[in-house]
Amino acid sequence: MNIDEVKQKLETLNQPQLQDFVLDLYLQYPELKVKIETLVLLNNPEDLAKSINKRIQSIKRGRKFIDYRNSWQFSRDLQSIVDDTESGLLDVSPKQAFLSAEKFLATAESVLNRVDDSSGTIGEVYRDAVLLWLTAASIWRDSKINWMERVYQLYQQNDYGVLDPLLPNSHLLLDQDQLHQLAWRYESELRQAKKTHIESGKLNFAELHAGVALSAMAKAMKDPALYEKSVLISSPEPNGIQKKDIASVYLEFNQPDKALRWLNDEWEARFEFDRLQMLDETYEKLNDKDQQKQIRYQLYQSQPSYELFKRYQMLLNEEEKLIARTEAVKQAENGGNLAQSANLPICYCNWAK
Repeated sequence: MNIDEVKQKLETLNQPQLQDFVLDLYLQYPELKVKIETLVLLNNPEDLAKSINKRIQSIKRGRKFIDYRNSWQFSRDLQSIVDDTESGLLDVSPKQAFLSAEKFLATAESVLNRVDDSSGTIGEVYRDAVLLWLTAASIWRDSKINWMERVYQLYQQNDYGVLDPLLPNSHLLLDQDQLHQLAWRYESELRQAKKTHIESGKLNFAELHAGVALSAMAKAMKDPALYEKSVLISSPEPNGIQKKDIASVYLEFNQPDKALRWLNDEWEARFEFDRLQMLDETYEKLNDKDQQKQIRYQLYQSQPSYELFKRYQMLLNEEEKLIARTEAVKQAENGGNLAQSANLPICYCNWAK
């Protein structure tokens, strides 16, 4: 039977039959115990919260090392806690959902100290729990709680990076005034940490922490200028990666004119292709086809390929296309990078059809 047929047949069963069947599963298949207990407690959020919290406490008490092979099942067990909290408590009792999510996040350090999370799946579960924490808090929103301070204190525990989604998504919970206050707090910490003397060759962890936090707040506030500031406080002369990041954030928040200031700056040769690609995106946002045409030609010349040639031709008129195809064939005949050039006659044929 297919799934629709099964659904149809289930509708013909009476309640005692279903109850007996579920009870039989509960007794004979221990792996289904948690799922069935969660199911029968859905109409009782208080008891469901107690059940979920017992599972969280069991995770926290665990001491056995979990190797890579067993980490996948363990991550599924953790994910079921987050999923059951969200589906069973969030709508009917956001306070209980928040408290359970907070308890769950408190297990991160002890769990990650005893598990091989090479796959990153366990860390990802905790990142999901961060969003649940924020969502539940935003629905509950108890006025007696200083939510800005709660966000700040929680982020202080981000030693493993699993709390990375907290600050960029803090706008789900905090208002604009609170976001500005929190950003100012991290900026002050960053400037203070920058003044701290650190032995040569050692990382200034306080500066690194505050800088990452401030850049995350910039994303929460959709303020690329603040992101730029977070980089420049620590690196007045940013490297290629930092320039790329700054320009990317300006593009992300649709400020291509501000991105141009960085993209028209001098970059290291190894980042030149990235710079040209971002300039292509920038001029597309600015609807400047003439500049975009020049940039796509430079991209194609720097790395001759069918895809780049095709993108370049998209901006040409028929006469320009004919000239470009002729040039492509000559370039292929003259050699150069054999693997790349070999594709160009194929490109000509495809466009000639």
